[in-house]
Amino acid sequence: MFCEGRTEYVSREHCKLYKLRTLYLATQNGFGIMCRLPTRDISHITPIVAGVSGGVALIAVIIRCIYAVGTFQVDDMSAVAAIAIAVPFGALEFALAADGFGKDIWTIPHANIYRIIKARASYMPKNLDTNRC
Repeated sequence: MFCEGRTEYVSREHCKLYKLRTLYLATQNGFGIMCRLPTRDISHITPIVAGVSGGVALIAVIIRCIYAVGTFQVDDMSAVAAIAIAVPFGALEFALAADGFGKDIWTIPHANIYRIIKARASYMPKNLDTNRC
């Protein structure tokens, strides 16, 4: 099923655990739907964290630039460049939360799941776990 035909070097125990974890999650999702359990929704956390930490960082860079008037150096430019790169990623968290990032996956429409995965994969490191089944 999961491990047949794979070329990775994976132990049998790892494959068994992967199968059990997948079965557990599928069972948990089905059980939650059938029994009408309340869905988990922590989609408000990432925008709050991104907004607060990004806002504090932006204020710190603005204060730094105000005090560096006339003596703007490379370190000041690096801080401005870092905040300019970080702001779009912080804004992306708001869009992902609106699409359903942080909710139980069976409650999210398929189109939104695709957008979430596509957006997260665009800036997440690749090939972190090479021992997958």
